[in-house]
Amino acid sequence: MNPVVQVTDLNKSYGKFLAVNDVSFSVREGEIFGILGPNGAGKTTTLEIIEGLTSYQSGSVTIRGMDLKKDSKSIKSILGIQLQSSAYFDYLTLKEILTLFGSMYKNSRNARELLEEVGLGEKTQSRLKQLSGGETHKFTLAAALINNPQILILDEPTTALDPNSRREVWSMIQAINKKGTTVLITTHYMEEANTLCDKIAIMNHGKIITIDSPDNLKQSLNSTNSMTITTLENLNNNKLKHIEKIDPNYEQIEPCKYKMQIGTEPGNFSTILKMLSNNDIEPISLEISEPTLEDVFINFTQN
Repeated sequence: MNPVVQVTDLNKSYGKFLAVNDVSFSVREGEIFGILGPNGAGKTTTLEIIEGLTSYQSGSVTIRGMDLKKDSKSIKSILGIQLQSSAYFDYLTLKEILTLFGSMYKNSRNARELLEEVGLGEKTQSRLKQLSGGETHKFTLAAALINNPQILILDEPTTALDPNSRREVWSMIQAINKKGTTVLITTHYMEEANTLCDKIAIMNHGKIITIDSPDNLKQSLNSTNSMTITTLENLNNNKLKHIEKIDPNYEQIEPCKYKMQIGTEPGNFSTILKMLSNNDIEPISLEISEPTLEDVFINFTQN
């Protein structure tokens, strides 16, 4: 299957600063493709190039087989774009704004139906200043969908939202994707990437470090299951020596709470329990954790 989005050897500099450095990746039809990276990694610049908002020095971008430099107008007609921040008309209602945007496209959605779809059906006559933060994010998503796009590009779509509002937006993105829309997203939230994305690219210093599915990325850490022990009181130095035997690089993450790496061998857990008991270390709770996407992120971006 030919990729819907193909980015090849992309480079973008601002003076001497190389913001995007030989970036290559492809996005398949119907996929939710995520780009993760620390601030300044080049995520937003990469999206802005794909969106046709920023020029680039070398490389190529093709979308549904169309070259970005040659067919930018046709490409823009099939993209839906939600930027990190957007400005709208203060004195128009939500329905009027979407109707105005829709008039610019040959293939546009009905404004009222679209507002219903994102949970703003009762707000058609409201103005943006009357919306909550969560409602504003829903509206910007509706604005990105007004042209019935084949590819939806979302740049940190849930920043500053409370957990409930964030999950509502996730549900909407998943519903949009299930209808056949390909989604390209950047985010700082590991749970968001893990929940939504079929494939993730991790960027750092303008480069793509790795690309794979969330599960494969977590498995790539090669057996770093962890155990967190909570004790009644802080362990003295003699008892800590036994913890060091399990993991010389253990962490005391808070008072009376110790985290160590224990591997994935089936007998490790029972062996550790026996060692704790033999040395009068009596935990009041034990928690076993598999590698997380946050562990992967830190592993690839800590330098």
